[in-house]
Amino acid sequence: AELSRLMPSGMWLISFKSYPKASGQGRGVLLSGEAESPQQIARFLEEMERSVFFERQILSQSEKKPSGTGVVYTFTLDSVVRIRSSRGEAS
Repeated sequence: AELSRLMPSGMWLISFKSYPKASGQGRGVLLSGEAESPQQIARFLEEMERSVFFERQILSQSEKKPSGTGVVYTFTLDSVVRIRSSRGEAS
């Protein structure tokens, strides 16, 4: 639910993978998707930075590709999921 709240309209999540980070650094998520513009990808990254659930976003790929209706911008990003305490506070 948090990811859909953070995503601007005109952006679609294609893949979501959760994995353990090395050396006990918590959990990571690898997200891939498409957007109608590069500004939507930038806005999504800004919203993730403000979220209490995610930190250390890295945009590893962004590319303009032709689609049936014009162009689409694909992206892949990696982020760390913030671990929440028993009181619901992000650590």
